[in-house]
Amino acid sequence: MEQSSYEIVTGSVFGILAILFNMGTIPTTINAMKTARSIEFLANNAMIFLISIGDLFVGVFMTIILGNNFYHGLDYCKRQLEWLTSTSCSVIGVINSFGALVSVFAMTSLSLIRMSNVTRDISIPCQVTRKGALQISFICCLIVVMAIAISIIPLLEFFEDYFVNGLFHGSESRLFHGASDKVEHIKILRAYHGRLRTESMTWDQIEQLISEMFSNDYTGIPHKKINFYGNDAVCIFKYMVTYEDPQHAFVWAVHTLLILCFFGITIAYIRIERKSNKSAPTVADVKTRKVLRSRRKTLQKKVAILILTDFLSWIPFITICILHSVQVLDFSSWYSTFSMVLNPLNSVINPLILNTIIVTKLEKFKQFVWNNLKTAPTRGSKKESIEMEVRMPPRKPS
Repeated sequence: MEQSSYEIVTGSVFGILAILFNMGTIPTTINAMKTARSIEFLANNAMIFLISIGDLFVGVFMTIILGNNFYHGLDYCKRQLEWLTSTSCSVIGVINSFGALVSVFAMTSLSLIRMSNVTRDISIPCQVTRKGALQISFICCLIVVMAIAISIIPLLEFFEDYFVNGLFHGSESRLFHGASDKVEHIKILRAYHGRLRTESMTWDQIEQLISEMFSNDYTGIPHKKINFYGNDAVCIFKYMVTYEDPQHAFVWAVHTLLILCFFGITIAYIRIERKSNKSAPTVADVKTRKVLRSRRKTLQKKVAILILTDFLSWIPFITICILHSVQVLDFSSWYSTFSMVLNPLNSVINPLILNTIIVTKLEKFKQFVWNNLKTAPTRGSKKESIEMEVRMPPRKPS
């Protein structure tokens, strides 16, 4: 769907790996939650579970969008508006938005929970209680509900005057060409009725007047709505907007929320680093103290890498969106690259950081391949060495 070969190949690889890696992480995390003995361990794994769910949804999105790409192929240009107005486009748009938002919200919660643990004293873990488990469940539900709400609000009929960008009346319509917006519809309706003085109308009013135009001879004219997710072939969240775009307020509300999340992650990580460097585990046993210190460093390293990869994928893109919004530069061409390369890349890296089992299996596979390459005899090497000995002239006596 108008993507380069590089984006198609890269997106296919990342989408499949994101599904495989996160499907491997989710069962491991569930088992860890079942056997958790401390509330901190349960909370950490609950957030990791949500991050994996979000990344899995992104992988599913990539697989679906690339499957549609191969299905439509070169025929996409002819059927572009049919695709952008289809239910499939809206559904995969929601899938991608939900996955990305859940991942970011869960990572923010993970950082804040860890900061809270460090502030109290992570060397003395609290046991799992019913109250603590209910609090963690409430946080998880809140994250999921927020992600779902943000993802489906643009599709609600109540907000269609704000999120519907146009109507597509079919390729056979001679009066309405392509996807006509409100301005184009009002212009045609004013020319037809002659007494329309209003400059703004709701989509319901426009649809009613259009149906009256054709009801006598054609029993109405069919149409489909181009909604929020139908702004590009990949049906991703409409991250890039300008001030003239009717959805710019909603988009920038989401951008602001994401910026606040990363700001909270940064503050939390700085406080964790400072507290961890100053404090030492208050345990008398030297061996236990060493084990706790080692676990703390390992977890701290994982979280640091996790935060860094998210920053490298989101912050540059949000900066690009800001520059595009204020019309400093036109970054429309980056839209496809982000959705097909940068967005799923983070969903592949996260499970590699969080799940040591996947990393161990990959290390074993790499070692297996490397050992086979080292032990495999080079073709013709023995024969060539023998021929070299035969052809070597005898040494002359000095």
